[in-house]
Amino acid sequence: MADKESWIHKHPVLFTIIILFSISLVWSGIKPSDSNESGIIPTASNNEPVSGNNIPPVEPLADTSNGLVKVTRIIDGDTIEIETGERVRLICMDTPERGEAGYIEASNYLQSLILGKEVRMEKDISETDKYGRLVRYIYSDGLFVNEKMVLEGFAKAYPYNPDITLCPQIIEAEEEAKKEKKGIWDVTLVDTGSDYVCDSNYYNCGDFSTHTEAQAVFEACGAGDVHRLDRDGDGIACESLG
Repeated sequence: MADKESWIHKHPVLFTIIILFSISLVWSGIKPSDSNESGIIPTASNNEPVSGNNIPPVEPLADTSNGLVKVTRIIDGDTIEIETGERVRLICMDTPERGEAGYIEASNYLQSLILGKEVRMEKDISETDKYGRLVRYIYSDGLFVNEKMVLEGFAKAYPYNPDITLCPQIIEAEEEAKKEKKGIWDVTLVDTGSDYVCDSNYYNCGDFSTHTEAQAVFEACGAGDVHRLDRDGDGIACESLG
């Protein structure tokens, strides 16, 4: 016993280490095997222990992947406002401006299609135009709104680089509207001046099949070339039509 006490006195640090190590071995042997690191057994919301069959599900975040936005206002036939307060210009189509023939009809038709509804918007190349408006293709209930506006004669096809990916089908819709003489195309282009819209910029060269038709409108509407059919000022309208 004296030798043991003498050894302890000679090696107090080593003795302390041995004691602490022994205690840790004892403690690890009685620690609950199914506890977490804090020693607290996890439970579900009903205070039952968590097992592989009753782990509480993780609540999903709100699903915004469908990209739908609500249309809150119709500015005119080709521009809308959405719930974020942003304005959106519909790509590859153009409708009459305020005060021009067809303005009210185009605005009302677009309103009937999408006002108050959730729509899906698709970008082409540009994010915004020079006025800060988003430029987008608009879809509602499976309907391609840009194309529909043109197909029913409320808008003209208006390709504008670089956002022209879907313009070919919109141009085809315009050709169909012309054949059916829908909306803005329900105008006789080769008779008397009374059939022409001369008080606003209503036509462009793409609206005519021949130079003769364009020239008739140009001459009927008189000086000023309100439609800008004679860009070089030589008195000949839409020369490219031949």
